[in-house]
Amino acid sequence: MAFKTGGELIVSSLIDNKVNVVFGIPGIYNLSIYDAIQKSSKINHILATHEGSAALMADGYARVSGKPGICLTIAGPGATNALTGLITAYAESSPVLLIATEINLELQGKDLGVSHEIKNQFEIFNSTLGLSKRTKNILSIPFHLNLLFNRMKNGRPRPTYFEIPWNLLSQKKDVKNIRYLKYEKNNNDILIKNNVIDLINESKFPLIFSGLGCLRSNASKEILNLSKKIGAPVITSPNGKGIIPEDNFLSLGAGLGRNPAHQDILKKSDLILAIGTSFDIWTMKNWQIEIPGKIIRIDICKKQLNKNYNPYFKIHGDAKLVSTEISKRIKHKKINKSWISESFRLTRNERSKIEEGNYIGAKILKQFKDSLPRNVIITSDTTTFLQWLVWNFDVYEKNSILLPWNSGTLGFAIPAAIGAKIAKPDKIVVAFVGDGSFMFTSQELATAARNRVPIIVVLFNNKSHGSIKQSQMKQFNNRTIGVDLTGIDYVSYSNSLGVPAKKITQISSISTNIKKLLNTNKPKLLEIEVSLNGLNHPWVTI
Repeated sequence: MAFKTGGELIVSSLIDNKVNVVFGIPGIYNLSIYDAIQKSSKINHILATHEGSAALMADGYARVSGKPGICLTIAGPGATNALTGLITAYAESSPVLLIATEINLELQGKDLGVSHEIKNQFEIFNSTLGLSKRTKNILSIPFHLNLLFNRMKNGRPRPTYFEIPWNLLSQKKDVKNIRYLKYEKNNNDILIKNNVIDLINESKFPLIFSGLGCLRSNASKEILNLSKKIGAPVITSPNGKGIIPEDNFLSLGAGLGRNPAHQDILKKSDLILAIGTSFDIWTMKNWQIEIPGKIIRIDICKKQLNKNYNPYFKIHGDAKLVSTEISKRIKHKKINKSWISESFRLTRNERSKIEEGNYIGAKILKQFKDSLPRNVIITSDTTTFLQWLVWNFDVYEKNSILLPWNSGTLGFAIPAAIGAKIAKPDKIVVAFVGDGSFMFTSQELATAARNRVPIIVVLFNNKSHGSIKQSQMKQFNNRTIGVDLTGIDYVSYSNSLGVPAKKITQISSISTNIKKLLNTNKPKLLEIEVSLNGLNHPWVTI
């Protein structure tokens, strides 16, 4: 007879699903899971300082590795602390699994004053995430976990949740006849009508608008091949950057509703293949941007096909598979080379006006362009500098820029950078933060130091929640409240957490300082002082 505890079954199920790293914090209610991890040599545990950060680390890991990121918490506040990281993963289509305990089964729902009890814990996550499961019998653990992994690997990636009463974790049962779920990736048949192919063949000015779904589908080669086959330049959404190298003549970068050149190109285009994109509110300027050309909408999520902009044709399917099939069926389309070259020229000229102008953000960006390697991985909070990264910093590889674009989560960048660096230890990983967002998860510098995760953190200090302060000043006749941040010595604070830090006062020295850190084996922080509106991008107000 073979006996295992509930904690051992969870760990063995994770190993069966090829998990080799988890992020979390041990507590009195999940110690049996941690004991099983300690006895196993196949899973590395990264101790965070806050459960919310653990979920964001799992998110960063998932986006870069392409595998689900795993987070462990206890019941009650431990689980709900992780919720912000999970709703971030939901908004950004990232496969993150939270494994959380609950109080004893017989005590649930009785409001008896049990430690860590909250009302309807399971319903909180079940109403928020892609799929949630809980168990009352440890023999169902592998089945439920395999079901959750199956969900994260099929369709639009979403975070999932598994809950187990803590008293079941130390319970032992014979697992000889345990039931498992066998799963395979669903490759559904793709229906592409002949009139869709005819429309593509007839188009003279086709565009591809590539979104996050193309990255999640791992469709880089397929999008580039389709672009060449039909003669369509590629514009990406901000969080879809890097699907093809942005120095490729077919790449127009990110922008659309912000880049004036993109708006002109969009007006001329007679056909837009919108692949794996939601046409989000920021990219489309509150959906004020008109799309005169016919739209072919392609998405793995059926509900996305009619959102925000109505398609002329819609194709339900995986971006990688649909792009491959369309390329196969396009035989002799005439390529409009002048359309491609003119679109590229207009885009680059518009960017050059900004990059060569007298903007502090442009000068700072150039320093990073001159110092960072081609394959750098960037994470960013919703700091003002994010606009420069999205519209003016070229990305050359998939999953190389990680953003909380749809969720707007402050404090994302540092934990996500830790997760990304653990997933790809050979890559340089740089986190860009503002002084406001930095304080949300700055304590994770200690996590980076403790685990020797050599990320580079760039902190822009304008002594305020800068964009919010500017909005208050604009809307309320220069009246502000709750936005000033003073009295913090970021260099001393960082040093106290084990991360050497330096303040930079001269923009011209940024590149030299960054280059010194590229081969470091420890996390480092660079603080850059900027004025309140010093990082404003001119396209924000267009």
